[in-house]
Amino acid sequence: MIYWRTMKSAPRDGTPFLAGIWVNSRKNASDSYTRRFEVHVVFTDDEGEIHPDCDCPGWGIDLYECWAEITLPKSYDPVEG
Repeated sequence: MIYWRTMKSAPRDGTPFLAGIWVNSRKNASDSYTRRFEVHVVFTDDEGEIHPDCDCPGWGIDLYECWAEITLPKSYDPVEG
């Protein structure tokens, strides 16, 4: 189970975590916006901002709504999968 927390308590020490954000998007300029919740794996740099190597489109940490720890099953082997 994922326990979401407010961003105020998110790690700022380079530890990877899940960050959730609401995104408004549309396919064409004439389409209406749709709102969806996206989750990104992020970690911070030395200044507490999202590290540039994270796969998120330039959003700052202050735009994210919530965060959760990344937990793997106890039997998970990253090499074996």
